[in-house]
Amino acid sequence: MKQLGSSLSNPMRSCLHIIKCDVSDMVSVNKAFGWIEEHLSGVAILISNAGVHIKRKLLTMNINDVEKTLHTNIIAMVYCARSGFNSMKNRNSTTSGVLDTELTTAEFGARGCFNGYIVLFVYTSSSG
Repeated sequence: MKQLGSSLSNPMRSCLHIIKCDVSDMVSVNKAFGWIEEHLSGVAILISNAGVHIKRKLLTMNINDVEKTLHTNIIAMVYCARSGFNSMKNRNSTTSGVLDTELTTAEFGARGCFNGYIVLFVYTSSSG
């Protein structure tokens, strides 16, 4: 990220903010979104693309690896989507949106609309 920042022109460099965040840790997610709220007035667009892929067969892989994969790929996405959605709602922005690219292949749940926002339901993606 620092290399990306150094490749930007001076005016654009000031628009790049690098925030370390472990998306699988709710405290870390809350801290990152808190910084965004405080310094940037909230989130306009959230692209949640973190994910874990362990190349093993489900029935023979270590159960800790299964849990890590599910926690990062589903629970962590929920942490980020909820924080992002609440930030957008607090901004009263009807042009903001949540885009989760990691779970679109699983067609992440039924989609609805809430005051201009896309609402995702966790049941569908978690029930198989």
